[in-house]
Amino acid sequence: MNWNRICSALLAMLWVGMSAGRCLAQDRQVWNLTDAAMRQRAVSLTAIDADGALVSDPSGTGASQSVPWDDLVMLGRSAAPAAAGGSAFTAGLWSGDRFMGKPQSFSGQTLVWDSPLLGSVKIPLSQLAFVIRSGQTAPPDDPRDQDIVQLANGDTAAGIVTSLDANAVSVQSTGDPVPVPLSSVRAILLTTPHRKSGAEKRGIRVTIDDGSIATASSVKLTGATFAISLSDGQSASLPLKSVVSIEQINGPISWLCERAPSEDVQTPFWGSDPTWPTRIGASVDGRPLVFGTRAYPHGIGVHAYSRLSYVLDGSYAAIRLGYAITGESPLADLTVRIKLDGKTAYEAVHVRSSAVVEGLVVDLRGARTLTMEVDYGPAGDVQGRMAWLDPVLMKTMPPVKPVNDTEPAPATQNSDQPTTVPDGAIAPPATAPVVPPGIVSQPD
Repeated sequence: MNWNRICSALLAMLWVGMSAGRCLAQDRQVWNLTDAAMRQRAVSLTAIDADGALVSDPSGTGASQSVPWDDLVMLGRSAAPAAAGGSAFTAGLWSGDRFMGKPQSFSGQTLVWDSPLLGSVKIPLSQLAFVIRSGQTAPPDDPRDQDIVQLANGDTAAGIVTSLDANAVSVQSTGDPVPVPLSSVRAILLTTPHRKSGAEKRGIRVTIDDGSIATASSVKLTGATFAISLSDGQSASLPLKSVVSIEQINGPISWLCERAPSEDVQTPFWGSDPTWPTRIGASVDGRPLVFGTRAYPHGIGVHAYSRLSYVLDGSYAAIRLGYAITGESPLADLTVRIKLDGKTAYEAVHVRSSAVVEGLVVDLRGARTLTMEVDYGPAGDVQGRMAWLDPVLMKTMPPVKPVNDTEPAPATQNSDQPTTVPDGAIAPPATAPVVPPGIVSQPD
């Protein structure tokens, strides 16, 4: 008996077993599943098709479970950022999609973008918001009435972008278009389009570990291959290990920040010209919405007096949201209201910067219009920077008693105008903020 061969064979079998275990562990990567009631649980992801997702317990025990799209909001996992590779630029769309890579060619009104993971992606120029060097922070979502090309030396060129390819961007200001070498470009900012309200389409937003974000009409997972069908008929396949999150948009839930308001009003305390336009995903002064250790990427930054209104079509049963005063604002003293069809469903007065209010649920059934107001308090609009924290429309009523379950007793009269502050009432009162008990969390 050759013991050396036997030992070698046993070692080989052990190595194969360990390798298989490692592969199994990789296949059983833990994903965090969020359902239609915004509940979360850890799962292993087996497959995705037109009906939904097939998941199982991460421990490998128990039977697989099918989760239909009607009950699936998001699948996400922790993943280290991938190397930039050939991604010299980032293309940002007005929809929020992002594509790492570089411009390839330009034809008519369509930019062909070279993505290392997704291949050639066709982007209509009307949907393109910006092109920036990789590693730069995305520009603020400020209105722009012309295209702007920012150069590495600090100079700018304004006008109309007529073409963009791997070598240059052409800008027409007066006369013929002037080509600018892409090697000297730091950022290209496109004109803000006229946004139209209307029915929001269902889609699936896929985030990739290189930082790309693509909205798909459908996705499919077979084995370790993840296939994406983009909204315009383009398709791509990539390894599942490159996918960080799979989020259904305008499905069982809809983030309010992604819907066009029917009314967006900002009235300063002094003067008549709005000075603090509404910002999506940031405070009005451009800071990320982070309180303690928690970020609110779907928040909406406003400044008193602010009024945002949205048309409801009856598809959603409730809205869940929170609010907080942003920044260092010890003098802020504001009033917050949520109205349905012009009537106050929720109100909090003397809202100060000492707390973050979370988990408000408002029953929307039967309502046709949702309005969210941030009004002046006794201090006027002093430090009146407020954020609505991740307001989300939900088709399924969450297991929480809505704040408008009983008829509220507003502390102020119903109005669509800012509160008139009495003369001399310029100092914030010493009273504590009035907020619902049980839903206030102190910042960490």
